[in-house]
Amino acid sequence: MVFGGTVARGPLPEAPRVSLLTSARPGVLVGEDGQPLEGRPNELTGGTVPPWIGGYGYRTRACGTAGAGVTCGDDSQTEKVLVAGLDEIVSVVPWYAWAGDVCSSLPNGEDLEARASGLLDASTAHEVEREFWRGDITTAQGWPNPFLADLPPGNALNGGTAVPALAALGALQQALANTGTGGRGMIHATHRTVDAWFASHSGLRREGLTIYDEFDNIVVPGTGYDGSSPVERDGNGTVTGGGETDPAGRNAWAYATDVADVFVGGIVAVGRFPWDVLDRSKNTVETRAERIVAASWERCRHYGINVDLGVAITGIPERTA
Repeated sequence: MVFGGTVARGPLPEAPRVSLLTSARPGVLVGEDGQPLEGRPNELTGGTVPPWIGGYGYRTRACGTAGAGVTCGDDSQTEKVLVAGLDEIVSVVPWYAWAGDVCSSLPNGEDLEARASGLLDASTAHEVEREFWRGDITTAQGWPNPFLADLPPGNALNGGTAVPALAALGALQQALANTGTGGRGMIHATHRTVDAWFASHSGLRREGLTIYDEFDNIVVPGTGYDGSSPVERDGNGTVTGGGETDPAGRNAWAYATDVADVFVGGIVAVGRFPWDVLDRSKNTVETRAERIVAASWERCRHYGINVDLGVAITGIPERTA
């Protein structure tokens, strides 16, 4: 409630300028004919339901083998396994991101749906990034979704021992170059880690809303990226540990993958009618906005490294959800 003066609408919340959403490929599913798949009609809204809403899967095109051979006189060949030990099948179950706003149930002239929708628009990047890094929902539900902290065995560079920031970036770049086709990849890290790379004159540059390294790999400083370590799985594939951040605030993990694809659905307001979301004990109304999201990469390349940021800093606030 505003006491005295003119009642006005507050400034709109602002999304991160550089994020996984601004850096990844916009998610588009393509059929066997090479054309984008079309969604199905939505009888309730009159619009279209995107084809990925119910989940999606595909066999990657960048994993496999390649080689070279002599032109004549000998049919022997040299063969290079482009990627070893990684899953060539990508399967993803979408999840939803939401944001809510609680206001007095007394009429105040505000558009509650617009408030919730604006907050969701500004926070979608964080919510996608957090699940993409940690995989909390994926782990709890037993889904097949790839996530950054689910590092394949043996793919922790330097055996998991922390190295200085610039050396860590070089190691991730070399891992991307040495595997797959050696084409453009994506490097994921905390804001503090990416700042250390910029400060060390590492060749990073920003073009518009995307950060590139000197080899044109895309570097993503996600607000939802917490720098946590790889998860640990038992023999049955159950997550039993890991996924931890450094309590001393000195080290943070960074990961390298193929370029990610991100799918973001339209916003749907939940609780359009006050009698559905009225808390009579507090005389408040909660309005939520939700959207379906998904993110993945080809799973041909996936590496991680523990980055020594040089100075232990504690007390940096953390957003836990």
